[in-house]
Amino acid sequence: MLANLAGKTFEVQAGDGSRWTTMDVFQSRSQAIKLADEILESGKHAAVQVVADSERTGTEIVYESSRDDGTDKRITIVPVSEAPLCQGADDFYELPARRVISRVLRKYLEEHARTALELLFDASHQNWLERQGQLMSNAIQQVGGVQARAYGGDLRQRIDAIYDAVERINETAKSLIDAEEGYDILQTKGLEALVQSVTGVKLKKERNLYIRYAIARYLGKGGDWNAKIALLLELTAERLSDGAVRYIDEVLAEILDYPRAVLELLGGQSDAATANRVLVHLSGGKFSPPRNPISCIVEFNTAMRQHKLPLTRIALLDQIAVYLSGTRPLTKEGREAERKAFTILIRDLTDVSGLKGGPRMCTAVVNRARIALADGQYDLTYPDALARIISLLPHRAARIGFLIELAQGSLSEEHTMVVFSFLAQNVEQLTSLSALVPDNSPQALVDAALSGLRDRLSAGDLPEDWRDKLTGAFEDMMAKPVRAAAKKENTFSLEDDRLDTMSGEKPTRKTFKEGDILFEEGDAGTEAYLIVTGEVQIFRKNGNEEQTIANVGRGEIIGEMSLIDNQPRMASARVLEPASLVVISQDSLAQRLSRLGDKDRVLRRLLDVLVKRLRGEGRTAP
Repeated sequence: MLANLAGKTFEVQAGDGSRWTTMDVFQSRSQAIKLADEILESGKHAAVQVVADSERTGTEIVYESSRDDGTDKRITIVPVSEAPLCQGADDFYELPARRVISRVLRKYLEEHARTALELLFDASHQNWLERQGQLMSNAIQQVGGVQARAYGGDLRQRIDAIYDAVERINETAKSLIDAEEGYDILQTKGLEALVQSVTGVKLKKERNLYIRYAIARYLGKGGDWNAKIALLLELTAERLSDGAVRYIDEVLAEILDYPRAVLELLGGQSDAATANRVLVHLSGGKFSPPRNPISCIVEFNTAMRQHKLPLTRIALLDQIAVYLSGTRPLTKEGREAERKAFTILIRDLTDVSGLKGGPRMCTAVVNRARIALADGQYDLTYPDALARIISLLPHRAARIGFLIELAQGSLSEEHTMVVFSFLAQNVEQLTSLSALVPDNSPQALVDAALSGLRDRLSAGDLPEDWRDKLTGAFEDMMAKPVRAAAKKENTFSLEDDRLDTMSGEKPTRKTFKEGDILFEEGDAGTEAYLIVTGEVQIFRKNGNEEQTIANVGRGEIIGEMSLIDNQPRMASARVLEPASLVVISQDSLAQRLSRLGDKDRVLRRLLDVLVKRLRGEGRTAP
């Protein structure tokens, strides 16, 4: 099954500058690569490459290497803080181990757009890296030391075990040099056909090896990260089984662990705040595609929406957590813009039962809040920063879920006590399941909140007493009958002579034609509108699709929440039929709210709370 298919030839070419000379042609890939290495070792040529040619797959470069002339920068390793304990050489092909290899050799692999998966199946490249001074020795000692500290055992034994695994990996790579069948199936028939071709292989490790080798060879066709991602996305165009999707998921996740790969996928963004928001939207397949993308970001978003890619989703969110853990600003427009950008990012990260991204994200968010939400020149204290984040979350389910995952992160003893104090306060406020989410929320949202909280409880390392306490609280609430929420009418009717007086002393009327966009989701809100005639559609974008929230007409006010709380628009508005609208300016509304606050502060505060709740419903709506 792993034999070379007939009809393929391998041409060895030697290069000097831009000129390539054919040295020999072989039927075997391994013989061609062996000659190429010998030519390079002779020192007579600066570079070599092996070009494969067949009627089925066309022409492609399957191997290339160049002589180190002393001008390249010295390759160095990158320290890592964790490394899984691999029991055998087979474990090195799994994603956790490949991530460690990628991170230790990050500087080199990222520069050359080469994945650890490709490296594991490239014997010649492994040998070349080993010849680079102390590189391999330093990398193995780094990983062995991390494993010995984390899992115990003798350091020397751990290092010897890794050396033995490296030798077996190199032998495996050599044995697969001529294994072209799987690669040809992948190119000509697709990933599902490749997966089906190994159904008869009894050992799972052999099936995985066969498929991963073919994918590694396939990735070699991509010259940069964007090209490699695009190649993988091409494989998702066909109908795939869950098993086939898992292979794509793990390779995408490996690639997106490289910051440079993420930058290539994003294709350029105005600032870090925008880039991180795009990553959030991509993680859910809800990115609104640009008009002229310069990367495969549209195809990537489609794949995220159509397939279950949990590892890829985590990789995207991890990149956000890494950025927030640092001190680089989200914008370059000053403190107020930074605060606003961070607040919007929190809104995007919020789901029905916490924050997307797990404990690492929760920890990063609080640490960034100490800087971004500070009122003066000094950073917020940890309790103050935590209180600010909690106030931004729309309801108790999101707050409790956030605190549960925060408690599962790496915290000092002092901070742990603060987190559990906030968690206790929020749990004590729960009286029923309906108290988890805003009033009048549909039962489906209540169920989703409870399910999400349970998942967070079971997924992490929470102290047993707290796990039992929270589980018991949820079970007690489930035993209580759910009180039916009274429906509230959201529409009202006004006479013509009252429309103008509601908007201000000097109202401005505007007319709009069918299809006009009044405002878009994420825009700054400077005007609200009172509909005199016509109909307006309120909608949100879900990836490449639009989701209608409501169609509103005469007597309705739209866009008012952004004027009250100065937050970006939560949805977009499009005119469905010719309409006449009264414009309510932000200044006019601010004056009215100010007068209201002077006369009745309780009512003014009640209005703020109402807006906050409405936003909470909008953020967590399915």
